[in-house]
Amino acid sequence: MNRIKNKKRADEQRSSLDLILTMIFTKALPVWERCNGAVPEYELRRLDEEGDWARGVAAAAMNRLSRDKELREQLHNLCQDEAVEFETKKRSKGLK
Repeated sequence: MNRIKNKKRADEQRSSLDLILTMIFTKALPVWERCNGAVPEYELRRLDEEGDWARGVAAAAMNRLSRDKELREQLHNLCQDEAVEFETKKRSKGLK
């Protein structure tokens, strides 16, 4: 019984961590693309401040984005899927 509770708690923590990391990378990707991967220091500071992240999180995210093409593709797909889902919901409610 205790093992089941621990697994559920671990799954919830993993899910929360995934959500936080996804948020960080989805905010960082447009900046990375705009700068073609060469993000200046002032952009990193601004991203850390706007995201209310610990200092250096933006730089770490940019480093990961620079070396992980698959992650960039996954983020693009995620953003496209969310846009399609949003449009579908909007249409179902009769909004333009």
